Parts: sequence; C-alpha cells; structure tokens
Amino acid sequence: MPRVFKIVAILALAGIIFLMGCGPKQRLAQGEMDTPESHSNQGLRKLNEGHLEDAQNEFQRAIDLNAKFAPAWAGYSLVSATRGSAISDSKSKTRKQHIKEAEQYLEKAEYLGRKDASVWIAHIRVNLLLQNETDWIKACRQGFDQAKILHPKNDEAYYWMGMAYRQAYEFRLSEDMLRSAIDIDGHWAEKAGQALQLVHRIVEAEPGTKHGRQIALLDKISRADLAVLFIEELNVVQRLQRREEMSGSPVVSFKSDNPLVYPSPDQSADDIDITDIENHWAQSMIRDFVKTGLF
Repeated sequence: MPRVFKIVAILALAGIIFLMGCGPKQRLAQGEMDTPESHSNQGLRKLNEGHLEDAQNEFQRAIDLNAKFAPAWAGYSLVSATRGSAISDSKSKTRKQHIKEAEQYLEKAEYLGRKDASVWIAHIRVNLLLQNETDWIKACRQGFDQAKILHPKNDEAYYWMGMAYRQAYEFRLSEDMLRSAIDIDGHWAEKAGQALQLVHRIVEAEPGTKHGRQIALLDKISRADLAVLFIEELNVVQRLQRREEMSGSPVVSFKSDNPLVYPSPDQSADDIDITDIENHWAQSMIRDFVKTGLF
C-alpha cells in the first residue's frame, strides 16, 4: 500500500506541474525600459488623453511582463469604467459588461496591491466614473483615505478627490482638495489650478438648487437649460407675476418682430406656437419662461 500511495503522489505532483506549464507564460523584457512600471505609466498617459485602445494595450504589456502587477489591473479597470460611463443607456448590455469588468479588475488590483497608492487613486476614479453605488462619494473618500495613508503628499489623489467632490456638488470640499493638490506642487498642480478656477466661481455664485449646481458644471448650456435655470434658480416666473400683481401692469414691455417666438401686440402669451419642443424634457418650463417675454 505505501508503494501505491507513493505512485499516486508522484502522479498528482506531475499533474500539477503540467497544469502550471499550460498557463500563460510571462514575457521576458526586451530592453531596460521594457518594464511593467513603464508600460503602466504610459497606459495612464494614454488613458488621460482619451486613447483607450492604446491605454489597454500598454496595460496588457505590463501584465504580460508581470501578471501580479496591481497598477496594470487598476488601469484595466479604468479603461472599462471609462467605456461603460460613456454609454448613457443604463439598460445597455454593453454598459453593464464594461461595469462588471471594471469592478472585477479593480477588485483584483486591490487584492494584489493594497499597499500601492496608485491602486487607491484608481479606486477614486472608477467610482467617480461609474457612480454605481448610492453613496458613491463615500466610496471615493475611502479610496482617498487609503491613498493618503500610503502617500500623504500625493497630489494626484487630492486632485481626483477634488473632482469627485465637484461632481457631487460639494464645491467647498472640492476647493479644499484642489488647493491641497496645488500646494503639493507636483505633476497635477496645473490641472488642479484649472479645475479650481471653475469651482471657485461656482462657490462665489452660490447656486441654491440642484439644477443650478448641475448647470454650473456645464461648459455650454442649451436654451432649455437656461429656461430651467431661470425658473428653478431665480424663480423668475413667480417674481414677475408678483410684480405685475403689485403694479397692476405687465413689467416686461419688450415686443419682438418675430410673432412665432414672442407674442405680438394682438397675441396672448398662451397662443405662442413653439414648434421644436414637442416631447422635450423641459417643455413645460420652456413654455412658462417664454410667456415672460424674456426668452
């Protein structure tokens, strides 16, 4: 019997060695700079430039050199998260697949590199991109706290946490984070300075409604956004109505040469024919605002 057990043990060991040999082989470096670090850094540069395919290829080259290199898996997560967030349809199977991959890659990165600050910065960015959890900003903060413990003077961590707070409409907290990134005076100081300019203007304007805070982050706004802003943030319709009731006459005396847009002297505001807002998400608010004669 002992001889049988010995044969079984030898065969089992041989099987394990065979299976290990069948797995993907690590690529040998072909130059001094052909390292996981170099490829991962280049992948992040390409990612930040918006070149997702190039970024993914660089992260793959890093993994080919070292399958346990955590920053490369974090980079893969960011690529998938970026692709998923670009699809607005929440029911899209492609979007769901990208999100699933992003979460899986991030989990693997955190398992392999819990003591790597870049992994936790990726944690901030992935949650910022996906906003998949109800309290996603808390998840971003957890990533920031971990990154700060590992690297207290990491300006990139402060920058991305500042951007996360900005997206969550926590503008004063965003200001604090971005100023800290600038004070560290690293590679992300310039981008932090640019972002801070917008955040500072928003803080000074003090938008009081959710719509106002949302529109404040837009580079350009449509006429629909403008109508919503005037109604929600400035309460224009009610203000004009109260002033008209107090004065006994309309406040707005402007008359347009285009009766299709503004009421003509013999046309009431309710008769205005606006032809391009049928089924528009802000149809009711646009009509209310056009009635004021300001639009």
